[in-house]
Amino acid sequence: LILWGFAFVVWMAAIAVFSWDTLATLPRLRLAIVLEAVGGLAGLALFAAFAARFRRWHEPERPWLKRLWLFVKGMYDTLTLRVALPAEAFSLAGWLCEIIIAFAIAGGLGLHISFVQAAMVMAAVTTAMIIPSPGGVGPFEAAGTYVFTLYGAPKAEAALLAIAYHLIFIAVPLV
Repeated sequence: LILWGFAFVVWMAAIAVFSWDTLATLPRLRLAIVLEAVGGLAGLALFAAFAARFRRWHEPERPWLKRLWLFVKGMYDTLTLRVALPAEAFSLAGWLCEIIIAFAIAGGLGLHISFVQAAMVMAAVTTAMIIPSPGGVGPFEAAGTYVFTLYGAPKAEAALLAIAYHLIFIAVPLV
């Protein structure tokens, strides 16, 4: 979970850097991506600092505190380079595949967008998934439709693109 979050923060930072000019017309989205990247890095830094200190404590006797201690100890152990580097590589590869899916869906249905724009679609739908809903249905499509319309698709076509993207997003892991 920590490594997945770190990979997402890395992607958000990369999107903010490489698409800064593209995002000039979308100042709120640019601000959201920057805040997400900065907040994620700050959260990871706080977790690492807390975990390092918490890990030095002796194993507590109370059951609920012992479970928390074991959880934090286990999460802290994943921050070693031997574990973190391969996990980050696989995580970033997964995000890259998701961007390729958005790029291919858009191109396949006639909307020609750049790879950075496909990354923006991925960032928007991933961010929208924090809104609780079964399977992400609703927020995913709303965010996808909104971003696809920003890139020139009519609303009906943008909704079709978002639905197709979500279906493939769900179907690929099932295969």
